[in-house]
Order: sequence, then structure tokens, then C-alpha cells
Amino acid sequence: MKFFISSVNQGFEDFRLAVEKAVKSLDHEVVRSEDFASSPASPRVACLAGVRESDGVILLLGSRYGDEQSTGKSAVHEEFEQAKSNNLFLFIQKGVEFENKQAKLVEDARDWVKGTYSNEFTSPESLTEEVVRAIHRWERENQSGNLDAVALVEKARSNLLSAGRQSYSGTSIAVSLVGGANTTIVRPSVLDSHEFKSKV
Repeated sequence: MKFFISSVNQGFEDFRLAVEKAVKSLDHEVVRSEDFASSPASPRVACLAGVRESDGVILLLGSRYGDEQSTGKSAVHEEFEQAKSNNLFLFIQKGVEFENKQAKLVEDARDWVKGTYSNEFTSPESLTEEVVRAIHRWERENQSGNLDAVALVEKARSNLLSAGRQSYSGTSIAVSLVGGANTTIVRPSVLDSHEFKSKV
């Protein structure tokens, strides 16, 4: 999967690298504006296309709003608006004083109806951990696993044969419900383990 990193660039280099490290540790691809090849498209067009074409967007909001563009909004603000229809992962820097427009963006991003849940970070290391947790949790919640249709049919038949051995009077119908894809889940206790953290 591809994850677009959205944030101000200047002064946030270490945090952007921390997100890149987290995403790559989970074997996913990182999309960053600083890695874009030369193109006839404007930076705005290229970045917003990067947001749309990614599987998820990791939005980092710190104290600075960023330079206003011709739209009157910062590039990050425009990326946020584009990302709202995508899988948006929001991370907000803790313990900083937001510029006025940034405070409004943070408020909008956390809005009860139109916003998204967020995590906080204080250092590149804490951000790496939070990003790994968030993506892993999202993957686990959306993972369907491998479906073995033959095994499911056999299990359903076995259930029906067992039901057929019961004695019923009159007409009866037996229904067998089976399901559950075969999937391996990394439990939260494993995520918290020293061995797992040493891999990221």
C-alpha cells in the first residue's frame, strides 16, 4: 500500500523521516513531495494527485500553518481537504502553540462530525510508534484474510450431517452458518513487546 505524508516541510524533516521509517517497517510504500520527479505538473497538482492516488494519508500538524497559496490556504490545508475522502491518519504535535490558522485547521481536523480521530506525538520516536500502531490497527480491522471456500463447504456439510442425526417430528429445515477467514493477527501485547519495537 502507498501512504502519502502531508505536513509542512521546513522544520519537520525529522518527523517526516520518522513517518517514512514507520511506514517502510510495515512493508508499505511512502509518497512524499520531496521525492517527486521533475514534471510539467504544478507542485499543487502533483501533491493533490499523490493524495488521491495513495491508499492512505498521514497528516502531521504542528505549530506552523505554512505558506498560504493562491487559494488562501496552505498546501497542507489543501491536502487535508483532499484527504478527507481517503483513509486519513491524523497526528498532532503535543505541547506546541498553534498559529491562528493552524489552530483552526486542527479544530476542523478533529471536528466531531466531519473530522477524524487523532493521535499526539512529542518526538520523532513517539511518532514512529504511533504511526506503526495506527496503520497496524487499521490493517487488522480491515483484513479479510484468506478465504478457503472448500474448507467452508466441508464444515457446513459436517454441521448439516450432525444436525441430520437429530430426531425431529414433522418437517424441518437445517441451516449451517460457517465463516471466518484464516488470518494471523498481531495482538496488542506483541505490539508493546520490546522485540517488536526493536524492529521499527
